[in-house]
Amino acid sequence: MKINREQLMVKLAKASSIANYKEAKGIIKLSIKKSEGETENMHDVSFFGADGINTAITTLKLETGNANIGDYFIDANKILGYLKNLGFYGAEEVILEFTDKITIKTDKTQFEFPLENPKSYPEMPAMKFDEDQEFMMISVDSKIFVNRLSTLSKTISHDTSRPILQYANIHVSGTDMNMITTDGFRVSMAIIDCVGLNGLTQKPIEEVQELNVNPVVLSRLLTAEDGINIDLIVSKDYIYAMDNEGVITMKVMNGEYLNARQYLEPVDFTQEVPFQSVLTVGTQELTQALKLIKAGIVNEKEKLVQFNLQADSLNVSTSKTNGVVDEKDEKSKTGKDSGTINITGSLKGAPIKIKFDNNKLDVLNNGPKQIRMCFMSSEMPIYVFDAQEDKDHKFVLMVLPVR
Repeated sequence: MKINREQLMVKLAKASSIANYKEAKGIIKLSIKKSEGETENMHDVSFFGADGINTAITTLKLETGNANIGDYFIDANKILGYLKNLGFYGAEEVILEFTDKITIKTDKTQFEFPLENPKSYPEMPAMKFDEDQEFMMISVDSKIFVNRLSTLSKTISHDTSRPILQYANIHVSGTDMNMITTDGFRVSMAIIDCVGLNGLTQKPIEEVQELNVNPVVLSRLLTAEDGINIDLIVSKDYIYAMDNEGVITMKVMNGEYLNARQYLEPVDFTQEVPFQSVLTVGTQELTQALKLIKAGIVNEKEKLVQFNLQADSLNVSTSKTNGVVDEKDEKSKTGKDSGTINITGSLKGAPIKIKFDNNKLDVLNNGPKQIRMCFMSSEMPIYVFDAQEDKDHKFVLMVLPVR
């Protein structure tokens, strides 16, 4: 079976990224079967990854000749490492042969890998519907959906005592999806257009429906592609996500999500706003400055930065004194790991100084070329908006400062 090396690597990487089940870490199932309605030599080659909760399936349609039809369990991580190094030999295509092992050949190389034990592989969760069971059908732009999920993934919680906060909470209507994540220090909310239908009636969703999904898994496995939609089928137990490359099946996370939306009231910048200071700044310049600051204090456990807002600039600074920037302490200003960066910006309102944990600011790089950073005081949360939107914002971020 001949296959493009890079194409094979992409499929293996997607499947193996979710293959994290007990002793079967990195083990995926590769399934070969004849394509329905195609010529004799056409086969579907599917790559299955599972972790006992979620399943990813991605498929290639190949003209394979006499392929060995069947299921094979392989260590995707080992094979990925081998395929990456084949690039040195200029191998654009490889030949796969399946017997009691998997053999990978090029015109210059040949390597054999043992097949893995299928008994250690988890069962695949499957969508099951009762005849009258309610379900939703949602269609959404793949590029917008995946990009927003990726951004929201930065503000999920990693606290295992509150597992619900490791998910994104989504409110779905007939026309849009309101998605939110929080880790207790930050809140991110994104609103995107969609088509939401009641699966039984095929009519637009009338009452807002709620579900919790894993944004890390979805953003990692779904493909963002211009002009292509992702279709979701959502039951009370499972989410079935389909893009142009494959299918993901996920169990729905049940439970009551923290009401974080209450902290993100709508703001209209054409009217009076409830902020003491509003700074407009270039996103790329700000995030690059924060990366530079972080690199300069890479060994510090506490990475506090201070924002000093002026009329036409933002001064970002840090120093090595237990992570605290103290204007009265000369050692704080001249410490070994101290640093200052000035960024061009536009301030409306009063100058202000405020401190943050630099590790919590990675989410500022969320797409817009310019952002509005809105401040109430040096001890109150800041709110971040796309500077190109005056109202009806599609993305809002809240970050708590360090007091």
